[in-house]
Amino acid sequence: MGKISFNSFYMSTEEDDYESQLDATLHEFTHILGFSNSLFEYYIDPVNLIKLGYENVVNVVTRNYVDVYTFVVEPVRTLARDYFHCDTLEGLDIEN
Repeated sequence: MGKISFNSFYMSTEEDDYESQLDATLHEFTHILGFSNSLFEYYIDPVNLIKLGYENVVNVVTRNYVDVYTFVVEPVRTLARDYFHCDTLEGLDIEN
């Protein structure tokens, strides 16, 4: 079960702000659906139905002295490599 709380102080009724607020709402909604770092260790391989473990879902890469978390689980990594036309892409960056 999940919940999204909105702080009305930061909400706008301006039409120009609608799209960015919708994007933020959809982003937060994905956390409710299971895209949360506390759940990564429980991701299951759909082929053999075993838990993947955190290290097979997320990897930490250091770039410019900053640790960046990347989503390395398949098929996400392959889709990201195809999308960005980069065969050496470690994974898809996750916000911190």
